[in-house]
Amino acid sequence: MRGFSCLLIIIFLTNCNSNKLYIINGEVKSNMCLYYCNDSLNIYTQFFGDFNQNEFLKNPLFKGDKYILSKTCYVKKQDLILFHSFTTMEPIYNVLGVLRAKVDLSSYSINLNANAPTYYKTYFGKYNAYEVLYPVQNKTLSIIFYERNIANENILKNIVDYERMRDMTFESLKNKYCGKEDIIKAANEYFNVDSKGNYLAYKKIKKDELNYTNTTEESIYRQILSTYLSFAQENAAAEQEFNKLQKNKITTDNKKNFNSTEIETQTLIDSIKSQQLVIFNEAHHIPRHRYLVGTILNTLYNAGFRYFGLEAFSDDEKLTNIGFPTLSNGFYFREQTMGNLIREAKRIGFTVFEFDSQNNNREYEQAEKIYNKTFKNDVNAKVLILSGYSHIDEKDGWMADQFHLKFNMNPYTINQTAYYYYDLESIDQLEFVEPEKINFKNDLFVNNNIQIKNNCFGLRDSKEIGFNFPAYNSDNNVLLVYNKNEFEAVEDPIPVFVKSIEKNQSYLKINLCFGNYITQIKSIQGLIKFEQIITVE
Repeated sequence: MRGFSCLLIIIFLTNCNSNKLYIINGEVKSNMCLYYCNDSLNIYTQFFGDFNQNEFLKNPLFKGDKYILSKTCYVKKQDLILFHSFTTMEPIYNVLGVLRAKVDLSSYSINLNANAPTYYKTYFGKYNAYEVLYPVQNKTLSIIFYERNIANENILKNIVDYERMRDMTFESLKNKYCGKEDIIKAANEYFNVDSKGNYLAYKKIKKDELNYTNTTEESIYRQILSTYLSFAQENAAAEQEFNKLQKNKITTDNKKNFNSTEIETQTLIDSIKSQQLVIFNEAHHIPRHRYLVGTILNTLYNAGFRYFGLEAFSDDEKLTNIGFPTLSNGFYFREQTMGNLIREAKRIGFTVFEFDSQNNNREYEQAEKIYNKTFKNDVNAKVLILSGYSHIDEKDGWMADQFHLKFNMNPYTINQTAYYYYDLESIDQLEFVEPEKINFKNDLFVNNNIQIKNNCFGLRDSKEIGFNFPAYNSDNNVLLVYNKNEFEAVEDPIPVFVKSIEKNQSYLKINLCFGNYITQIKSIQGLIKFEQIITVE
């Protein structure tokens, strides 16, 4: 991408402290994404949700803002500075919005191939910047994304982000759009209608589909829907929903297009049992990624592993105190395989801990938490970690890479998300994948298509039982199976098994590990229609 010289006379800022944000009628909304909107100026913008919302309308300007304004033909007496902010996690960059009275478009390039045909210009110097222009009535909205040029390179490292937000703002301006109902908040409210969780919340989320289809928020909507489907163990539907937005990835309708070799679980164990730090990743909407980790817990413990860290939960002190997980331990603990994974790890003897961080330096802080809770006090510790998606990448400063950079350790990383293919007709399959042109640095890539068989990962005795219950003239009911002791001890137990009940269904086979359980059938409104205590032995 080329930078273009400004054909206007650049007016360098003098007395920069006098430059103020024009905040009249401006508002910032948060709804998965962040929106700056000003109805009186007919301006509607949309950005990723990791920008600092509190800074959008806050004076004074940043040092970088002043530098960028001096390079972008800003005319102090004519132009309005509308907003500014910065991202709160990696990658770090800034955004600056200016309503400009006059712009010489001859100094800009036009991108006709973009989803949003716009004028743009790049700047390189102390800060590297990408400016995009939008016509707004008789003026021009200028949005400038900029990043610190630490390496003195004429490269925009985050251009993909900038171009995506360019298109998002184009759509918001065209539709005068300033955010819908927050689907994350709405979904959470659907689930929390019942104090023990409404596992049919996905049915309510589905009813919102038309509000998000073919909008810039469809991606978030599909992620939320797929996640809540996974909470209800509607796993095939969860993947199908998620894959609607993964056009370049493999879906259930595509032929598998990577080279792989089928293996037994023991082969995987043999590749990792001698390691000191083993990190798996997971797609948060695919419970079998967690289930695979559960199947090898016992063997890894016998090989000397004693610590098990998870990104997706909080309050490990409460877990230690009561001895089992609850819904309050984190968002993804609504999914039964996650709860079962923690139960079995605790039963075997693992020290289970959390390590997530939402601060600016998230990747380093995750690695630091893992190190401080394990190796700092136990140099010979053997540690198992389950994290999400790219955190296990051993390059570009991700969490796994931080162990190389800061702690002189070489983690063994296993990637379950780069390649996956869910074959509905083929179950209980695990494959090593030969990576081709993959944008990850990991030790091992696997395609995990194993079957979730029971609530203890096959580590203990289990039994398939036939479960009879009344038939209902509706498909808005769900079967929930709880550990009896946990159900009676806390207000927010996690079920060990969940299954949506079909209309007029009255029988179901369940494979449960030995123990005492309370079963309930609930309606979508949270009404208990049936309850029974069962013992599996």
